[in-house]
Parts: sequence; structure tokens; C-alpha cells
Amino acid sequence: MSESQPKIRIRQATAADVPAIADIGFRAFANEPIDAHWFPFKGKYPQDYHRAIADEASMRMVTPGHVIMVAEIGEEADQVVVVAAAAAGTREISSVNEVQHQGSEQGSKAAVVAYAAFVKYGSAPEDLARWNPDSGAMKVQRAIFHMKSFITSKMRPNRAIDEDTINRYFEQATSTYMQHLSPGQRAWIDCRGLAVDPEYQRRGYGEKLIRWAGDAAKREGVPIFGDSTATGLPLYLKNGAVQIGRVELPARMVERKGGEKVSLNGVDAVLLKWQG
Repeated sequence: MSESQPKIRIRQATAADVPAIADIGFRAFANEPIDAHWFPFKGKYPQDYHRAIADEASMRMVTPGHVIMVAEIGEEADQVVVVAAAAAGTREISSVNEVQHQGSEQGSKAAVVAYAAFVKYGSAPEDLARWNPDSGAMKVQRAIFHMKSFITSKMRPNRAIDEDTINRYFEQATSTYMQHLSPGQRAWIDCRGLAVDPEYQRRGYGEKLIRWAGDAAKREGVPIFGDSTATGLPLYLKNGAVQIGRVELPARMVERKGGEKVSLNGVDAVLLKWQG
């Protein structure tokens, strides 16, 4: 008897997914050269690095326009399920194989094995409302999150992160993206990260998340921008991305208070644009 293929479900992440997202990002980006420049001391302070990933995921879930999609696998099914909660309400849309299904069987086991974060920019209010729409409850959750983040930053500042490098990186990337918008184009999607659990890599889960974004962009008539190192570049090029620029992260020595040092190799991040 042949081994059954797991059901794959692409859905919008919830707060309950944050621990899994943090674990996946922690493992998937362990040797990522761009990430090493953003978190130069993650090897010394892995718990701070893990917390940063979890905090970013939590922030996106309470911020309008920010969406995290996860790839979830279940037991004994060969359908691909795509729940377009982020970009089209809660209706299900056909998958890349044109298969529709009504979700996981009750009682079946499911596990999140990959995620991708997206930000919708420059939209009219009615368009942005489809990307993690704001609400009274979300406003309260956002206020609580920022209050907790402020307190934590004072009592337990993150020792792994280099916020200045992260800010400069995205300033350069965003400037390049804006130069490649079509005349009159104001809305676009920023792919802010894609991670697949190392145990499930090279099985197509990352590609299904990219295709979800492509479908959303096609429906809304907007481009997607993102970045990649050489390792992940083939996945994006295979799905229609073109290279539009680079952000150089030069080799450097980073030093923290107390004399802690780490040497980083230089790396070029490739900036990409693709249409749905």
C-alpha cells in the first residue's frame, strides 16, 4: 500500500500559531546570512532571538495590513486546501491544483510546517480592510502588545538584535521597490519573510505559500516585492520573480557592550518583483 500524502492547508495564522512560527523561524534561519546581520548575537543569546521572532509574529497579527499565512499539514489526504481569509474574507478558493475542500477532518492531527509574512501597502481603506482588518478588539490587543513590548525592552532588552542594521536594510529595499512601481501604482505587497521547518523543506510547502501570494496579488492587480539570498532565489524565479536590485551587507565586526564581538561575512541580498 502506498503511503498517503498529508493534506496541505494554507490559512491565515492566529495567535495560537505564534509558538510554532517562532520555532520554525528559529530553525529555518539558523544559518541564514542576511539574518546573521540582523541578529549578530543570536548564537550567544538564542532565547532573545527566538523571542524576537515570536514578538514580530504577534505584532503582525494585531496590525491592519499585516498577514501571516501558514502551511499546515494533516493526516491522510491529498488535497491542497487554500483558505483565503486574508485577501478575500473567509471563503475558500481553488488551490493550485484546482481542488476545493472543506477543511480538516474533525479529530485529525495538524501541524504548521511553514509560514510567510506579508504587508499590504498604499491601499485605499476598503482594499486594506481585506488584509487583517482592524477592529475594536484588535485595537485593544495592539495597545496591550505595545505596552508589554515597551516594558520588556526596558527590563529585558533583546541582546541578539541589531535594529539599526534592520532599519537601514528595509529603508534601502523599500526605496528600490518604490522605484519599480508602475506609473500611477500606489498599492503593493511586501513579502517580509518565508520559512519552512528544516524537516519539511524541499516538499513544496514554501512554493504553495508563494503561489498563495501570487493569487492574492493577481486578484488585486498589485505587484509583490521581496528579497532573497542565493539559496532561496530559485524558488522565487521559478514563480515569476525578476531581480530588480540588491542590498549589500558588508563584512564587519560587531561589538556589544562588555566586549562581546562577532565577525560577519559580507552578503548581497537580491531584491525581487513579481506579479500574480
